[in-house]
Amino acid sequence: MKEIQTNTSGIAFEVPTDPKQRLQRVYDRVHMTSVDKSIHADELNLCNLFAIRFGYKREIVPELVNTIRGDIANGQSIPETLKRVQMLLD
Repeated sequence: MKEIQTNTSGIAFEVPTDPKQRLQRVYDRVHMTSVDKSIHADELNLCNLFAIRFGYKREIVPELVNTIRGDIANGQSIPETLKRVQMLLD
């Protein structure tokens, strides 16, 4: 971790080209912030930023992230969540 912190210029931000992988990565990011059952404003902002950087429209990103968060909190499966979120994107 220290090596990463001291050499941030050596880390490239790569956006997956496959739409399913992009959505899965956003899901994974939201899931990581939800593990402790409490999401802080900075974590939520980071999730939103990731989604925007992945090419999702800024206007729908809050709903996208909140849908994922809600499904995780309610114990929905990953495939169910991704299907629901895909409907938002269509």
